[in-house]
Parts: sequence; structure tokens; C-alpha cells
Amino acid sequence: MPTRIIFENNSSGKLGEILEKENKKNVLVVTDKGVLNAGLLNAMFQSFDNSNISYGIFDEVEPNPKSSTIRKGVQKLSE
Repeated sequence: MPTRIIFENNSSGKLGEILEKENKKNVLVVTDKGVLNAGLLNAMFQSFDNSNISYGIFDEVEPNPKSSTIRKGVQKLSE
């Protein structure tokens, strides 16, 4: 998928609709526990649900991720 930058209010809340138009059906969200627990991704998750986009969450990213963290993320992607 080519890089596309969308800069507007509630753009993360429109991501499901955008992916649906691109015929994308599965997403892996890569984040850390702080962002996830703060609810900063809730609008995005709701947009996925509204567009029937399946998603997985990998929330084990730490600052300056180690190679082992990247391997865990790749493993999650292949599930």
C-alpha cells in the first residue's frame, strides 16, 4: 500500500473507512501499553469495527525496541 498521509480532525476515526475502500480486511496495530491503556486508539478501533476490519494488537513496544521485540511483532503478524 503506498504511503498516504491524512492530516485532519478525527483522521484515525476514519481509518476503517479508508482501508475498506482499499479492500483491506486485516490490520495489525503496533503500539505500547501506555497509548493503548490511555484510550488514544479507541476511535480507530471503533472505525475498524464499523467497517468490518479485523485487527490484532501488538502492545509490547518499548522505547528503542530490541530485536527480540521486533521478532515478537513479526510473530504476532503471522498469527
